[in-house]
Amino acid sequence: MTYEQTTVRIARKRRRAMGPIGTAARIGLALFVGYAFFQVTSAGELQWHTPVLGLVVFPAITLLVVMTWQRVRRTPIQGNGPWGIVINHAIIFALVAVPFTSLAAGLFYGASVLLAVARDYKGCEVVAISNTLLGRHDQVGCFLFTPADALDSRLSRKPVEEC
Repeated sequence: MTYEQTTVRIARKRRRAMGPIGTAARIGLALFVGYAFFQVTSAGELQWHTPVLGLVVFPAITLLVVMTWQRVRRTPIQGNGPWGIVINHAIIFALVAVPFTSLAAGLFYGASVLLAVARDYKGCEVVAISNTLLGRHDQVGCFLFTPADALDSRLSRKPVEEC
């Protein structure tokens, strides 16, 4: 294969939807959550319910909500507006504020955000697991990643996709 053929082939490959700023923001959050989880685990404060809630129950609840939406509406969730952001973050803050669910919520969101980076899913991490399992592209507003994705789009001069 010649140099020109290789260059054309590379140019035809799909560009990542998630830019470097959005990727860095998501990885940074995942590292922060992982560090906090490691601190609690190494201090011997990890309880049995934390991984069960964070890796089984919360993803299952999200999956049930999305599947219910799919049966009722048959369209992707587009919770990108102000109300979607407010409702999403009210749930996040409520889960984090309750000591019984705070670490599990961090585990759920940390795992979800890593999956979002791996899948190149430019959206809020809360639906990354359900989107992967159901092959969907639901979107929920996220005040943390929407600005990072918008900045990536502006810098690369790509049209902005809502988070």
